[in-house]
Amino acid sequence: MTDLEAERDRGQRAAAILRDPIVEQAFDEIRKSYVSAWEQSSASDTDEREQAYYLLKALQSFRGHFESAVQTGKMASQQLDGLHK
Repeated sequence: MTDLEAERDRGQRAAAILRDPIVEQAFDEIRKSYVSAWEQSSASDTDEREQAYYLLKALQSFRGHFESAVQTGKMASQQLDGLHK
């Protein structure tokens, strides 16, 4: 298997994970819980708001890792299509 094929396959696996209803629900529920923690924090509780903010950023980064793999896989697939023409 070539590097391009491996990247294409990796991207397809990442896309399948992101489309999985359980994963979609988990991302949504976790995000909502972080936003809720931020919204319900008292004005004086900057530590709690900062923690919710950092957790939300970590969740976005985690999802972004998968989305990046999907995009890389799509580019690899396009390159492979170009090689086979």
